[in-house]
Amino acid sequence: MDAEVTKSKLLGFGFELLENVDPNPENFVCAGIVHSKAVQVGVLLRLEPNMPAQCID
Repeated sequence: MDAEVTKSKLLGFGFELLENVDPNPENFVCAGIVHSKAVQVGVLLRLEPNMPAQCID
């Protein structure tokens, strides 16, 4: 999956991308707040793509 597509999907979920946080530039680090009826929860996300597992058609 292209990095720009991944970024747009993460932004679509309401996360804020945090640049230059992880030493590996291929990883995505995000922060956000999940709102429910009862509580708000802060979320930190680290997405580490597994490039060798991608299937190429």
